[in-house]
Amino acid sequence: MSDPQWFKDDPEFAWGFWSHRYHLYNNCQPHTGFDIMKKWCDTITPQSWFCFTSNVDGGWQKMGFPEEKVYECHGTVHRLQCTEPCSNKIWETDPSYIPSHSADFRIATELIPMCIYCNKVARPCVMMFGDSQYIEDYQEQKYKYFDQIGQYNKVVVVEIGAGEAVPTVRYFGESVVQNNESYVLIRINPNDYEIPFTANNRHVSIPLGGLEALQKIDCLL
Repeated sequence: MSDPQWFKDDPEFAWGFWSHRYHLYNNCQPHTGFDIMKKWCDTITPQSWFCFTSNVDGGWQKMGFPEEKVYECHGTVHRLQCTEPCSNKIWETDPSYIPSHSADFRIATELIPMCIYCNKVARPCVMMFGDSQYIEDYQEQKYKYFDQIGQYNKVVVVEIGAGEAVPTVRYFGESVVQNNESYVLIRINPNDYEIPFTANNRHVSIPLGGLEALQKIDCLL
């Protein structure tokens, strides 16, 4: 169902699926590992940290991380865009605007969220499979905050739970540290924890779940 074509072929079904996902995400409370990371970020200067995430659920913002410092590489369910799209404009998702679905994961035609600019079918501003119409401008403008990190001689990338099935986050973390000998990658993953390059043995693999690993690191700080 993560295919934008469904919003054109069967918008009632597409929105039935995505309304289910939206309400699950919106009602989910992130674990306390986010509190630990927020505490770390609060102890350093604002321009010296940045969040790059493949999550589309808005969990970082829910735990107090500033919107402009969270780059969501696959988009977010908390923004909508036109299915066409009629323009590059997106808008914030109003929870009351997202209807509940029926038992067969469909919503009534009259309840389908519509583009606020052209009144055609809207969709989540999320990068789906084979998606050439995803509007990424909103996320791309946040990248200027990541560029600020380049002024620092020492940078630590803490990568948490990034698997190999969709390796966007893994590739990003590796690209940041690979060409700078003073940058360190800490890869936290209970399964896919290996790091393909170990120059100077400066990188760290932790074969644990995210929360457990963060708690252990926090105890050592």
